[in-house]
Amino acid sequence: MDRLFAPRVQLVAAIFAGLLLAAGFILTSLLKINTHHALEWASLAIGLVYGLKAAADSLREKNFDIDVLMAVAAILAAYVGHPEEGALLLFLFVLAGALEDLAMERTRREVEALHKLMPAEALVKRGTEYLPVAPETLVVGDIVRIRPGERVPADCSVTEGISSFDQSAITGESMPRDVKPGDELFA
Repeated sequence: MDRLFAPRVQLVAAIFAGLLLAAGFILTSLLKINTHHALEWASLAIGLVYGLKAAADSLREKNFDIDVLMAVAAILAAYVGHPEEGALLLFLFVLAGALEDLAMERTRREVEALHKLMPAEALVKRGTEYLPVAPETLVVGDIVRIRPGERVPADCSVTEGISSFDQSAITGESMPRDVKPGDELFA
């Protein structure tokens, strides 16, 4: 059942509902073929599957929001004899919801991929030695040693030495860039 409400399935359903709605409009308005709004009702039914779920989820959380209003508006449009208006409303609503969910899914994947690039430890100068610590424990003013080929554990400025760093995951630069004291590096 969860698969039915997956963002990609929801997107396909929204597109199919939109095609049904468009076919109904073309047949009745342009070709003057009386379909008795069958295609519009089918489009509305598809939209209601997703619209009513969103409305039910909102009401379950005691929220009276746009999800509820869209479902009620679509049902009332159909009740007063205009299923095509309710279907259009739900087509746009479900399409927007599916695209939003897909964008959030993609963003989540990208953030997780960036998070995996973070090093597990940083070499921090404590006295005269460099000790491994978790990057989350770094504070402003810590001196961190970054060896060639290592990832930068925290946003910082170079204090000594020169090297090249691959910052492509953060900055989009295609080649490693040369850094010297005073240059910034990003985690």
